[in-house]
Amino acid sequence: MTIPAQGHEPAVPKVVPPERADASLADLGVSAADLSAAVERGQIAASNVTRFHPVTAAGLVRWIETVGALRELLVRRGGWEPSDVENRPVLRHPGLGLEIAVTGGTSQTGSPRTDAHPQAARRKGRATQQAFRNQLTLFPAPGLDLSGSPGARGRGTGGGSWFLLYHWDGEEVRMELSQPTGCIDGQFDGWITRIPLPAWVPEQDYRKAQDVGGEDVDFEIA
Repeated sequence: MTIPAQGHEPAVPKVVPPERADASLADLGVSAADLSAAVERGQIAASNVTRFHPVTAAGLVRWIETVGALRELLVRRGGWEPSDVENRPVLRHPGLGLEIAVTGGTSQTGSPRTDAHPQAARRKGRATQQAFRNQLTLFPAPGLDLSGSPGARGRGTGGGSWFLLYHWDGEEVRMELSQPTGCIDGQFDGWITRIPLPAWVPEQDYRKAQDVGGEDVDFEIA
């Protein structure tokens, strides 16, 4: 279920069309293959959770494995480095002024519609909100083509905090890489740019995860 941010009308985001997604992701130093592979590994790990585990186990395991896989893949790609400030696991690309975090999203995650407003499945804690405020001090990275239109290279403002969102609905895992406008009371209040990715339909063996939605965790600043 979508959790609306109180007292704020979401801005209309820039949604990158499928034919421009690969180029836009490349400008951000990532690929659709790496993002999808990380989400797939998270779903496979969650499918190993049984009814004997705690009820929150599938969502937690999915998030843990997705984070680990994404950090492994992007560090191997080059330019990226893992960061765990305040125990919040993210990826940072100093050269591009970018940060990527992983979070479970609501049912509109991955929708190509411009009026879709996916949000975090669970409200974020102080660690995420503080990290987002810190990221606002970063200068936009030059040369990022995020408009989805030809000839737009150099006009993008892709620096700052981005989130890999995923949502498991029991049949497929939808995902996107998107940049929020802000975070109010623990919830994203809108999006600057959204890059929907193709959904992944797992084989039958990997559809037995004990949850739907795929929630995650967040960390408090001590």
